[in-house]
Amino acid sequence: MKPTALISLTEREFAFFFPGSLRVELQELLPEAHLIEAEPGKHAEWCEALHRIRPEILMTGWHTPVLPDRCPGLRYVCHIAGSVRRHVPRALLERGVVVGNWGETVADTVAEAAFAMILAALRRTQYFGDIMHRDRGWQWAPSGALSLIERRVGIHGFGAVVRHLLPMLKPFRCPVLVYATGVPDSCFVEHAVQRADSLEQLFDWADVVVEAEALTPSNRGCVGEPLLRRLRRDGVFVNVARGALVDEAALARVAAERGLRLALDVYEAEPLAADSPLRGLTDAVLFPHVAGPTEDRAHLCGELALENLARFIRGTPIIAPVTLTIYDRST
Repeated sequence: MKPTALISLTEREFAFFFPGSLRVELQELLPEAHLIEAEPGKHAEWCEALHRIRPEILMTGWHTPVLPDRCPGLRYVCHIAGSVRRHVPRALLERGVVVGNWGETVADTVAEAAFAMILAALRRTQYFGDIMHRDRGWQWAPSGALSLIERRVGIHGFGAVVRHLLPMLKPFRCPVLVYATGVPDSCFVEHAVQRADSLEQLFDWADVVVEAEALTPSNRGCVGEPLLRRLRRDGVFVNVARGALVDEAALARVAAERGLRLALDVYEAEPLAADSPLRGLTDAVLFPHVAGPTEDRAHLCGELALENLARFIRGTPIIAPVTLTIYDRST
């Protein structure tokens, strides 16, 4: 007998993560699963459904409401996306509920996005896009465009995204300096990069700074105005981690004053406010939090979810479970 299951996804999430035959495979794995269209903000109705159905297996997505601290009978949360902290209270993990997400499945696509954003900022993609499309104009050299070749890249964080980004930078002969706490020296040696002693050293040294650290209570707002002012004029700041790591008002102010080039995928509050001072900056490449799975590779997240569901039903360990340590360091 299959365990009681509840799936709370939007139809767009179904289509994105389980295209074609993957949707059929999900139905075959959980043939009697209860389906509830995910709707943020309906917490009372959500809690009532959990109490009524008492699922052993729960599949959640970006739009699933947050779970209560107690979910009697719940044994496994299969989160189809990345961050679980917005949906799954720590108390559930402490009580032994198994939690999984997309693990490192999208680390390479996030790294790819970071790499593209670095190039876009250096080559002034936004600026020239505005000239060519909005203004129907033209601009001869000198253009202000810069090359990535041999440019110094400083990175905050040393997770899976960074490990995928480093090989992308290698052909450009970029010296790399990384600041990350709690990472053993062997990791730096393995990837042939230097360790920074502080964020101040990182920002003083780098031509390009990539923010890729996990958000924790201790580093919220760690990139503030004093740090940003250490970046050289025409310096590049890229953020593919979490907006709350950065003082956003200071970022907009310093960028406008010092001509910093920004490439951002994440913001303190999302969606980004229409009147945000970040909008309209001459050299700000702004993505709407889309650095993760692309349309052609999101199915890999669905495949991992199906594999983990099958493993859990068989009683074998899932791939890349979210432990308490991972939970505390995740964004």
